[in-house]
Parts: sequence; C-alpha cells; structure tokens
Amino acid sequence: KQKAGKTSKRLAQDNSNLLAPIVSFVLAIIMLVLMLPAWQSSAKLQTLQRQRSGWTQDQYVEAIKQAANAQSNNIQVRVQLADIALQVGALDEGLTLIRSVNRQDPRSKEGNILGAYAFEISKKYESALPYRLRLLEIDPWNTRNMLALVTDYLQLKDLVKAQEMYSRLLKLYPNNPDTLSAQALIKG
Repeated sequence: KQKAGKTSKRLAQDNSNLLAPIVSFVLAIIMLVLMLPAWQSSAKLQTLQRQRSGWTQDQYVEAIKQAANAQSNNIQVRVQLADIALQVGALDEGLTLIRSVNRQDPRSKEGNILGAYAFEISKKYESALPYRLRLLEIDPWNTRNMLALVTDYLQLKDLVKAQEMYSRLLKLYPNNPDTLSAQALIKG
C-alpha cells in the first residue's frame, strides 16, 4: 500500500512536470492573440505619423478616418488619432474623434485635454470650458488645467471666475510655477 502511494505521487509529479510546458505554451499563444491587435494599431499609428510629409492634407485626413473606423472601440487609438489630426490642422476630424472618445468615456483625461486644446487653438474658449471643468472634476489638483481655466476665463472677460480659479490655485499651491503664471495673468 505504501509503495502504491509513492507511485501515484510520482505519477502526479511527472504529470505536473509535463503540463507546465504545455500550459506555458497555451498562455503564450493566448497572449499573442490578445496583443496582436494592439501591436497592429501601434504599427498603423507609426506608419500614419511617418507618412505626414508624403500626403496632402485630404489624403492624411482620409487615412485618419480609416484608422479610426478600423479601431472604433479603442479609445486610446482614437485619442492618438485626434492628436495627430490636430497636429496637422484637421480640426474638424480631431473634434469628431474627441467627441466620440468623450461619448464613450466622459472621464477620459486625454480626451478632455484634447477637447479643451482643440477649442482653445481655434479661439472658441466658451466651448473649451466644459472640457476644462470636467478635467477639474477628474483631476482637481492639476495646476496646468487650473492655469488654462484662468486663461480661458480671462479670454472670455470673466474676471470673477478667473479670480476664483486663481484663488483656488493659490490656496492649493502658493509657490507653484502655474500659480505664479496665473498671478501674472490676473495682475495683467
């Protein structure tokens, strides 16, 4: 009986030794299958960025649209495509992508940053405010965003809200470079 117990323990040990490489192989295949779309997306984005000089703006925007359609559920890819669109001056396509990101994930930090930025570069400060205010909810300690809010409020001639945001910034971080920049803007 004792010998039979040792034999069954040894068989179990031998089986586990045989299973380890098989399980490792199966897990490696699963990881490859899961990672392949991310690698493909990354490669397409890099190719798109490298092609910038070889295409007209219309061709580039069309390539951005195609890439966005191919990755319609991938928020991070759409954020990167929106950023690329804004960099090449395709504001409408950039805003379309930003809106789709924010519809899918309203708390996307990157989506809100790009949304605010897109409207600020087109001097539509009123339209940038909802993105900046949402960022303030998402990240209430982001001094760069608070400085941008001070700037947007000043552009809109809303001195009361600009002062309120500066006061908030001053209370949180009195010696921060963004606070000092806000102070300079307020004092004009």
